[in-house]
Amino acid sequence: MNSFGQLYNSVYIYPWDITSKVLELLDSLELEDYVTIISSQNFIINRVNVNIAAKIWNIEKKTNFIKRNLTGIRLK
Repeated sequence: MNSFGQLYNSVYIYPWDITSKVLELLDSLELEDYVTIISSQNFIINRVNVNIAAKIWNIEKKTNFIKRNLTGIRLK
């Protein structure tokens, strides 16, 4: 269920470092000339907090989907 989330118009973020995988994908699709990637460990201002993350990744909708469709399934 993890995916890139739209932070701003044309700005997408991902919660984990997958830089090498994205670079491999861009290389295989020959898209390097059309993409700009910025990697950072820190937000200086306007941090993505729990409330913002919930909106970006639509956590409430995903939680409701899981509750409706995966009831009774035990995860190990």
